[in-house]
Formats: sequence, C-alpha cells, structure tokens
Amino acid sequence: MTTPPPPLDIADELCVKVVLLGTTNVGKTSLVHYIIYDEPLDPLSNSTTIVAQHSKLNLQAPIRNPKPGQSKLVKFSIDIWDTGGQERFQSTSPIYIRGANVAIIIASTDDKSSINELERFLKLLKDHAPEAHCIFVLNKCDLIPDRDLALRVLEVRETLEGILAEDSTTSISVIPASAHTGVGIQEASETYQAAQDKLYQRALKEYNDAYGHLGDDKPQNTPPPPNPPQTEAIVPQLVQYLLRLSNDGGIMSKQQKKNRDNIINLNQTSGRQQDGKCCQ
Repeated sequence: MTTPPPPLDIADELCVKVVLLGTTNVGKTSLVHYIIYDEPLDPLSNSTTIVAQHSKLNLQAPIRNPKPGQSKLVKFSIDIWDTGGQERFQSTSPIYIRGANVAIIIASTDDKSSINELERFLKLLKDHAPEAHCIFVLNKCDLIPDRDLALRVLEVRETLEGILAEDSTTSISVIPASAHTGVGIQEASETYQAAQDKLYQRALKEYNDAYGHLGDDKPQNTPPPPNPPQTEAIVPQLVQYLLRLSNDGGIMSKQQKKNRDNIINLNQTSGRQQDGKCCQ
C-alpha cells in the first residue's frame, strides 16, 4: 500500500468566479469538461446548456517569493459558470456574469456568426462585470487546416480590436483550442505556433524593410516592431492570471486592481506558465 504524501502547506483558499460566454454550439460545455476531466466530452452527449451550468476546479501553485513563515503554496477554488448561448437566455445571463473575475469568451471555427456575436457578449460583460479579465478562445481548431486557422484567429482578433478600440490599448490575443483533441486547453498548439511564427517573420521583414534603414533616427510616431507570438493553454494562463491577483497569498489591493489591464495579452508573456498544477 502506497504511503500518502504529507499534507501540503497551503495558504487560505482564494475563490475565483469564471464565466464562459459564447453562442450556442461553440463548445463551451465541451471546453469545461476537458478543463475539469482532461478528456473530451462523450460525443453522444449532445445536450444544450439551459440557462447555466456550474462546475468547480481546484488549482494550486507555488508562491514565487514567500516571506519567512509564509505558506509556499496558494490554492485557488474556481467556480466555472457555463452560460446558455441562446438570445432567449440573455435576460438571465447577468445573474451568472455578475462578480466574475475571469471571462472566457468563445467563438468557433465552424460558425462565423459566432464571431459576429462577440460584441453582444462583450457588452454583457461590460455592463455586469466590467473588471473581469478576458480570455478569448477560438474553439474547434481541429476542424480546419492550420493555414485557415491562422487567418480565422486573425479575423477574430481584428473583430475584437474593432469592438474594443476605444476601451483598450492592449494587443488582443486569441487562443485556438479544441475540446476534442485538447489543443489549447492543457497543451499549447504547436501547429498554430508554427503558423503564427511564419506570420511574425513576414511582419518583421515588412517592418525592417520600412523602418530598418532609419536605425536610431526613427521618428517618434514610428510604430513598434511586431512582438513574437506566444501560444498559451487556457488553464496555465488562468493560473498565471490568478497569480497576478495573489499578493503574498491574498487578493490584490483595490488600487492594484484599479490599475491593472482587463485584457490578458498572451503575445507578451515570457513562456508557457509552468507554476500551476491542476487538481481534481
């Protein structure tokens, strides 16, 4: 019989509310199932979420620089609310959106209208949880070729930039994911990363052709060079967000919350988050 490991020195549990938004059939329920159970949802389970469905996920991550006597781990209890995407549920959606710390907003590769509906869900979020962090996901990336996927992700990003132009100066990132294969959920998508690398190299060449000869004498209005792309998984990225919220094992001060961006920028992270561990 295997001896159980000793109890972990875990800080007080931090409760975080996550809401999933998106139209019907974009795969919200399937994404939640894969996040919780690390496996795809049974394809025979073809039910539609009525109003909302609740799940719970526990994550634990080490505190980077604990003080003497402080717990080395912080534990997060994540309440995930999967909301119905049909417009007839829009009147009840605010009940589940209010107080959300994180919003995962989902579109799908097989439904272009789901991209057009992003504005509706962003408005709901702005009205009822304006301080929530946003993670944008393009689901069902396994259904289209890699080349088309890169273009579809770019389309989603441009749509979001158009909607949020007045509210944010932060570059917007979109995670390609598949609730069938697990890409973008528990692992980064290498194929998408390769496609994004090609787009980045092209953009960098165009930038150098236009401005490289100017050297250090670039005018002040010269745009910055493009940033290398970085693909992150939803769960590790969620852990990274929670670690940003944690401050010595506690939630950020009100002033810190006020000053933080409300959009996670995956393109400027320093590599895949490895600090978190999913627990069941």
